[in-house]
Amino acid sequence: MVAFVSALPAFYVSWGRYTQLTGQLVLVGVVAAWINLAEEPNWRAGLLAAIMTAAMILTHYLVTISAALFVFSYLVAQLLAERASDRALQRMGWATATCLVALLLTAPWLLNVLDGYLARIAQSYFSSTQTPIQPALMDITAATAGTPPFTRGYMLLGALVGLGIAAWRRDWRMIVPLAWSLGLVLLVVPYVVGLPGSGMIDALTALSALYLPIPTLLGYALASGQNWLVQQSEQRGLHGRWVTRGILGLMLGIVVWG
Repeated sequence: MVAFVSALPAFYVSWGRYTQLTGQLVLVGVVAAWINLAEEPNWRAGLLAAIMTAAMILTHYLVTISAALFVFSYLVAQLLAERASDRALQRMGWATATCLVALLLTAPWLLNVLDGYLARIAQSYFSSTQTPIQPALMDITAATAGTPPFTRGYMLLGALVGLGIAAWRRDWRMIVPLAWSLGLVLLVVPYVVGLPGSGMIDALTALSALYLPIPTLLGYALASGQNWLVQQSEQRGLHGRWVTRGILGLMLGIVVWG
């Protein structure tokens, strides 16, 4: 779905934003490393997450903010789902230690940045929580002119179906992509909830990253549908393998069409 149906990130190639593409490739590794650390905290998982986070910071700082949104959403959702204070404190300790190691690894670059203009520019964005609505909308319109849709309508519909299935099953992990998506939108318009930083991350950078959480929910819906079809076919005396092959053929057709 990401590679052959979604217009992004493939459209990035026409802009030549190779550092951002690289950052989003590293982002996948960061997500996997932090999930691994959250599920089974240990020093190996922590070191891997720290190294991946450091690589993320050094590759693209805007994508790093997107990664931080996911990590925060995952840890909060896990905390609310488990409701175990001792395990929560343990995970908070591991997360804090991991972040400190990542900051230590990137300290030379961060110190150099603090002496440059980037920190001063960021400070100016955070100086006010008020942003006129009309200029903000004009900025979004100008930034997205000639850009393919961030997510297609049928993909969004499939994602909503996946979200409904996850809610029905009480699968808290699949609620995280929703929180991540909302966070990405909030990055563009933080003034809606009275937060500063409006304009620091443009609409194109933040909203184009929706190709990660939305196809995840869509894939969850497709996988759930496949499992249901296999179960129904087996109950009627058919071999589930043929249903799976049929779905695989359909997916390959989508790939060729894409």
